[in-house]
Parts: sequence; C-alpha cells; structure tokens
Amino acid sequence: MRRYTRRAGEGLTAIKSGLELAFFVVGGPGRMLRAVLREPADRRRQRILLIASLALGVSACAPCSQRPQPPVEEKTDGGGKAPKIVAAGPSCPVGFGACGEGGACDVDLDRDDAHCGACGQSCGDGQRCLAGSCQSGVVQVAAGGSHSCALTAAGQVSCWGLGSLGQLGPGGRAARLRPSPVEGLADIVQLALGRDVSCARARDGRLWCMGDGGLLGRDEPAPNARPQPVSGLVGAIDVSVSINHACAVVSDGAVYCWGGNVAGQLGDAGVADAGSHKAGGNSSLPMRVRGLGPAWAIATGGAHSCALLRSGQVACWGDNRFGQLGVPGLDADHPHPDPHLLPELEQVEGLAAGRFHSCARRRDGALFCWGRNRAGQLGLGDLEERRKPTQLKLPEGLHVAAVAARERQSCALGRDGQLLCWGDGEGGRLGLGEDERDRPVPTRLPGLSAVAGVGVGESHGCALRRDGAMRCFGLGDGRIGDGSDEARPLPTPVANALAPPAVPPAVPPADAPAVPPAPAEPQPPK
Repeated sequence: MRRYTRRAGEGLTAIKSGLELAFFVVGGPGRMLRAVLREPADRRRQRILLIASLALGVSACAPCSQRPQPPVEEKTDGGGKAPKIVAAGPSCPVGFGACGEGGACDVDLDRDDAHCGACGQSCGDGQRCLAGSCQSGVVQVAAGGSHSCALTAAGQVSCWGLGSLGQLGPGGRAARLRPSPVEGLADIVQLALGRDVSCARARDGRLWCMGDGGLLGRDEPAPNARPQPVSGLVGAIDVSVSINHACAVVSDGAVYCWGGNVAGQLGDAGVADAGSHKAGGNSSLPMRVRGLGPAWAIATGGAHSCALLRSGQVACWGDNRFGQLGVPGLDADHPHPDPHLLPELEQVEGLAAGRFHSCARRRDGALFCWGRNRAGQLGLGDLEERRKPTQLKLPEGLHVAAVAARERQSCALGRDGQLLCWGDGEGGRLGLGEDERDRPVPTRLPGLSAVAGVGVGESHGCALRRDGAMRCFGLGDGRIGDGSDEARPLPTPVANALAPPAVPPAVPPADAPAVPPAPAEPQPPK
C-alpha cells in the first residue's frame, strides 16, 4: 500500500491505490475513519485529510451521471404560448426538464401537460398545466380594446365587456357585465384579442375569429358574431391580433398576416401578386411574410409586427416612425415591409408589442424595450424615445417569465408570481389605484400575488392567479367582468360564471378548409 507524504512547499499529495479507493467506496468513510483511528498518530492526520477529500469528491460526483445533456434550442406551447429558446449548459434552465430521450432540456415544466412541474407528472383529462401545476379552471385571460376573454382547461371560452361588432360571440351585441360562454368554440388552446375582434387557436391548429370583419381572415368585410375559421390557415402554433391587423405562425415556422397594411405590417413588399382580395394595400386573407426565417411566435403592434425566430433572434417590419422596429439607423420616414433582424438581441424567448413600442424577454429573465416612450411605456425611468433595445432595471432577483404590452402600457410577470406594470396610468389601466399618473418604471401591483398570467388591453388589464382566480382593472363598461360597468383602478375579482356553452359548437361553413390531423409540435433545430 502506498504512503501519503507531505513535501516541502507542497500540500498533502494523495496517491490513492486501487485497494484504498475500493475500501472507501465499499465500506464508506465511516469504516475507513474507524480504521485510521487505530493507526499511529503520525499518520492519522494525513489519512483524515484524505478521507475528507474523498468524501467531498464522491458527494460532488454522485449526481454526475444524472446531469442532463447540454440543451438545445426548443419551443413549447401551452395556454399562453410561451416559446423557449435554451442555450447549451451543464444543467437545465429554470422551468425546464430533460424528460425526453437523449437527455435534452426539451420540456417546459411550467406548461407541458405531460410533464407538469416534474418529468412524468402528467395532467389528467380536463386539466392544463399552468405555472407548473395542473389546473382544471381558467388557464388564460386576455384583454382587447373594450372586452376580455378567458380560456378554461377544458378548452372553453367565455367573454365579457363591449361587443358592438360581435367580438363577444353569438347572443347579441349589448355589453355583458359578466363572463358569458362563447357558442361555436371548443377545444381551444390559445386566445388573442384585438380592438374589436377575438381570435382563438384550436388544438387541431385551426384559427377561429369573431368580430371586426376586416380581421376575420376571410374574404368577407362584414362583422360576424359567430366564430369563423381563418381561410386556408391550418397548423397554427401562435397568433397575435392588434388594432387593425393579425398574424399567425404555423407549424413549419412560416408567418402569415392579414388586415391593414398602411405601413407594411403585413410584410408584403408589393401588391401585384396579391390577388383580387387586395385593396389599397390591405389584405382580408392571410399572406405569407417573405424574407423571414422559421419562427416560434409573433407579436403585433399598432402598425408593426415582430417575430421570434427559432434561432432566438427577433425580426420586425412595418412602421418605424418611433424606432419600434429596434434597428439603429433604419429610416423612420418610410414603411419597412421587409423583415429586419435586430442585431443586438439574441437568446430571446418572449415578445410583446404596443402601439408604437416593442419589448423582448431574454432567456436569462432580462427585459428589453424600444420605440416611443411618451408615457414611460418603455419602463426606463424617463420619457425618451429609444431606437434600439434597451435593458430595463428591474427589482433585484426578479426573473421575468412573461411580458405583455398594448397601446402605451406594458406589464412583466415574474417567475415568483409578482406582476409589475408601467406606462400610461390614465383610467387606472395600470391597476395601481386612484393615482393616474404615468409610471416610467416597473411598479408592482398592490394586493396581487401568485400571478400566473396577464393580459393587457387598450384601457384595462387582467391577471390570472395560480389558483385560477381572475382579477381585472381599468376602465369599466363591462371590461372588468365583476357584474358592474364601473371603472376599477385596483385589481378586482371577476365574477365566476365560466359555464360550458349551452349548445354544441357551430358547424363550420362549407368553404372552411378541411381539418388536418392535430399538428405535431415542431421540433427544435439540431
């Protein structure tokens, strides 16, 4: 057996023989320590130091074989559509798990129904994964121009507020002060609300919209209160609706847009090949955005659009008068229908867009905003315009899990359940109380915790708690859903009236596209 000696100018050198290592591993440090205590005093100290070093080494290496392989870029879906771009590293990022074959960090434990909160922990029938736990109630809340909608784990939709163009669904266009089930929608997995339109993405990849005729994605200009399928669009994995245009991402990463195109927000560089449905640059039918790489998600602003690409980069197009495209040096006097990559943004996993500003959430929880800032909607502590992404100073330790924006306000949801909002405070639309001052810095909403989702409308907002309860704030006219038409400057409980529809879903129109098999979620690039 080899000796352990201490040489001048050197630390203890442990020359371990195979016999001693086997003795340590099989018998454990306790048995080895007892043997050492029987040895002469001059050797005891060196052996005790060796045991300590071996114990630390084995303790540190015990889980080595269990570490996940370096993660790859991935995208997941669920409820609010939160795509994730993951960089390689020694372990999975917060909220991800290596549950699949090969040990890649390819499962979003916060939203994956088959691995909710932990690998192998699946949600049962009628449940959806929300913030890492299985829920049977509301799993998404969305806010539009003057209305709100909620989505349940069972795929049912209820809406409330003003419905003059049919954005609340069948049953008349009078204001509804409480959530009212939408007939004709079933098996829905995502909601997207615009000013006067509501769109829903079904599990089979089809999109349904109701309300403003110009945003229904059909060659019919008239408003319609009954949900209509967006013509020719199948396999959708994300959708976003704004004031006068909408965009969707399909399973192969292509992006399609429809609606108004005054500033090139549809991404169409010309009108010659657009067909008869094109008028004045607008398009009532979905048009594929050209010059754009495969995308995971989409965000639509007032007259601009931004896509989150599968590379983790961001590309924007359309109106750039206030720098909302985020590309330094890009001309502000003319529309930009061709997508432009933002050179300073990488590893992005979430996007949001207001009327004249945009925000991006990076994988590490950092948040960046750019564009117009007259009401402090960039959250940078001043009112100065920014023409390139600028990082916000957030409360120490806050890891942003979601970002939302509309008009002149923005909100960020922390992984710890905090909700912070900033920007235009008029009418209590920030949920910060009677004080209607603009807030140029992120400010936490009082009395609201354990938040799992947020929807920002033009003059109100709504938050979804982890227990499925909803709170809305801002202007009234039914937007709040508490049974009154009063404004609420603080988060106020929404009436619990989310019953299933009274009649079966409507039969699709004869010209609706055939429903393909449920599209498989796209796999991340290798």
